[in-house]
Amino acid sequence: MNATRIHIENQVFNGKNSWNGTTVLDNLDFIRCRFESCFSAPVKNPKDCFVIRNVVIQRCTEQSSSLHTTRLENILIDGLLHSGRSLPFLW
Repeated sequence: MNATRIHIENQVFNGKNSWNGTTVLDNLDFIRCRFESCFSAPVKNPKDCFVIRNVVIQRCTEQSSSLHTTRLENILIDGLLHSGRSLPFLW
């Protein structure tokens, strides 16, 4: 059974910390969105990590964002631009 996908366009996400308590972010399409200072918090136990699955990121911009102990599953990134002085980090 396929879950319904949610399309999000032209939105700005600022300061999202592990998406404010969500443990799984899935079945989303981000189109022309901007991510500013977004991050996933580190965890000690890998089974408690933040999960991003079945997500498409197209023509988006990132600034000062990072992923710590995050499991990525079935992710498509097409045209992610970086702005600012801090590079994106994947830990």
